[in-house]
Order: sequence, then structure tokens, then C-alpha cells
Amino acid sequence: EEYLDDIISIPQSVSQTSVYKCPQLDNCLLVCEHGLTKDEHGCFQCACSTMSCPSPFCTLKFDNVSNQYCLCLPPS
Repeated sequence: EEYLDDIISIPQSVSQTSVYKCPQLDNCLLVCEHGLTKDEHGCFQCACSTMSCPSPFCTLKFDNVSNQYCLCLPPS
């Protein structure tokens, strides 16, 4: 019986620590040139990102996990 209790308690503890629910930003009225900042969990915060790319050859892009980076083209 002790063994069964251990098995049952493991998934509960894992789900509580691995699933982080991001706070809703329904009241955030910011419109940011570089988008909103993210916290350590990857959740958007109601604050503007300060990242900028050198112009005029670079543009801000987002990868598949929403990390920001600059995509730069060589001057023609």
C-alpha cells in the first residue's frame, strides 16, 4: 500500500511545479514598438521591451519560442 501512495503522489507534485499559468494581461493597454517584455517563465508582462536593432538594415524578429533577435541584411 505504501508503494501505491508514492506512485499517486508523484504526478501531482510534478504537475504543480511544471505547469505555470501566466497572469492575464486584459487590463494592459500598452502598445510597444518592440512588444511586451517577458518574465523568467516566458509570460508577457505589462511593460515594453527595450530591445532595438541597429537601423536601417536590421529588423526585430521572434523565433518559435518568442525570443527576440535582430535579423540584419548586409548593406547593398
